[in-house]
Amino acid sequence: MDSDSFSSLSEVEKIEILKKLTENLNQKKLALEKDQKKLSELRKTIPDECEELLEKERKILLKHYLTAKLSPPLPELNIDEVQRMCEIITARGDAQVANREKNKHIVQQTEEKNHQNERLQKQVDDLGARLLLNMGF
Repeated sequence: MDSDSFSSLSEVEKIEILKKLTENLNQKKLALEKDQKKLSELRKTIPDECEELLEKERKILLKHYLTAKLSPPLPELNIDEVQRMCEIITARGDAQVANREKNKHIVQQTEEKNHQNERLQKQVDDLGARLLLNMGF
């Protein structure tokens, strides 16, 4: 409600509005006091060790933020340094890709050897069974 519409109201209406606002404000104050009381009771249930740990954590964070703001900025890099860093990163990435490919090849070879061993083992078992049949067992 703007001030023009409020001033155009009668005294009785103004008093009613102010009473409602006051009641609303008092209810909010009571709710706030109730919440603060509940918070105070909950804080009493927190063990001392937890409070000490929280205090230590706050001190560590404060120290971190203070030193982070006070430490000097990193120096500007020139183009040669940036290119050198890019080359190093690219070389490491290429080496990782090559290593993955090599590992993939080794895994494939191992799987092929395992399959070959299984086939050979089956052939040996079949030949052994034939020999036993031929010998009369």
